[in-house]
Order: sequence, then structure tokens, then C-alpha cells
Amino acid sequence: MQAFLVDPHAVSQASNLLGVMANQKRLHILDVLRQRETSVGSLAMQVGLSQSALSQHLGKLRGARLVTTRREAQTIFYSCKSPKVRLLLKTLYEVYGIEEFLQESSLFKAEPLQIDQAALLTT
Repeated sequence: MQAFLVDPHAVSQASNLLGVMANQKRLHILDVLRQRETSVGSLAMQVGLSQSALSQHLGKLRGARLVTTRREAQTIFYSCKSPKVRLLLKTLYEVYGIEEFLQESSLFKAEPLQIDQAALLTT
């Protein structure tokens, strides 16, 4: 019997998180939302989706607690403050060599992230 080096529950949580993020449109949505709070209408235009299609993606991201909402009158604003998402996007950009994006990205203009490794494995 092989011993796990990582807690199986943590592996399951990581797998679920990556599963939600494993979509080109959702990655684009998360990238926009980690930079700034955005209304649904504006977000739909920025990522090139109908509001109906965007709603489906946002539902999955909300279900995984990767985005938060704020209502102002009839307008719903979304944002992503998740350190998990920021760290994963930063890693993806580094792995896939998107240097121009990295140089302009707000990920590198902010203070360095102080990540609690144990917190990354919990939702």
C-alpha cells in the first residue's frame, strides 16, 4: 500500500479547484475579475460572451467560492480576491511564458503575496 505524501482531502480540494478553472473562458473571467470589480454587462463584453453564457460560468465560479458579488441597485458587480486564484494564474503565466502580460500585470505591481500554504488547501 502506497502512503500519501499529501492529505487525500487536500488533493481532492485541489482537483476540484483546478476542475473549475480548467476552462478558457473561466480563466479569462478570473483574470479580468482579479484585476478589478466589474459589472456583468461589462464583463460579458470584455470576455466575448452573451450574458446567458457568462451567467453559467459565473455560477460555477460562485459555487467554488472563487468570485464574490456586490449589488448596487439593479447592477451586480463581480470580483475575485482569492489568493489561490492569483497564485495559480501567476504560475500559469510563468509556465506558459507570457512575459509581456507578466510585465504589465497588476500581479507584480502589488506587494508580494504572503501565502499561507495550509490556507491554499482549504476552501
